[in-house]
Amino acid sequence: MFNLIIMGVAVLLFIVSVKLTWNNLSYVESKQKTIMVGVLIGITYIITTLLFKISVLGLNFGENQDIMSNSEQTLILLVTPMNSLFFIPYISSILNKWNNKIITKEQIKKRAIILSIIILIVLSVEGVYIRKTQNDTYIKVQELLKQQEENEKTENTLQNEEKNTTNTENTVQSEEKNTTNTENTVQSEEKNTTNTENIVQNEEQNITNTENSVEFE
Repeated sequence: MFNLIIMGVAVLLFIVSVKLTWNNLSYVESKQKTIMVGVLIGITYIITTLLFKISVLGLNFGENQDIMSNSEQTLILLVTPMNSLFFIPYISSILNKWNNKIITKEQIKKRAIILSIIILIVLSVEGVYIRKTQNDTYIKVQELLKQQEENEKTENTLQNEEKNTTNTENTVQSEEKNTTNTENTVQSEEKNTTNTENIVQNEEQNITNTENSVEFE
């Protein structure tokens, strides 16, 4: 969603810039206008890209280079039409006035010097902004990756705890089952013992009965 907004703003700025420049170049044929506007925008794009490259010198993004490249493209997409709107219509206006002999060469030189100073100031401010933005983005990415790593560790810990709990429950159930089996075995042995005692008692009773029978005879 954010990228769509940036794209919309960039397109709007380009349209305004091209419209103003096109009107200022009224003395030029349409074909030449198109070429001049394209060249001016191309120069602006190259200057903005070089500004970006210079601004991020010394910043090491390491494994996050791909993420920072996406941020770079977004910034260039936003800054280029801004610079186009700031400078291209003004330059085309100067050319138009010079063509119509409204201003002299000396005035053009003075305005060129002033424009150059303004461009340097604007580019310096943009360079500081770009560097700060990229550095802040890198820090946020690092924090996000760190948080993601901590979440994964926490999730793994919870899974291990659940697994250990399951194993403990299985062990307890196994021990309970073994205890039940042992109790059943003891009960079976007691029953066998009781049966044996009953058999012995029956045999003794039989012997007693036999002895009594002999005595009677």
